Amino acid sequence: LYGCGITDVSSLTQSLTNTKALQFLKELDLRDNMIGDSKQQLIDVLRDSNCKL
Repeated sequence: LYGCGITDVSSLTQSLTNTKALQFLKELDLRDNMIGDSKQQLIDVLRDSNCKL
């Protein structure tokens, strides 16, 4: 997702928590995106024990 112009990660975090994606996610490149304050929401999701990132 490098340089995709993402400004809010709400949809991404919702998708990650509602699917089994966290079990298979090995890399997530969000460079060159302006996610701002919503990054904490993403960090909380990625701290899930099922996340292999």
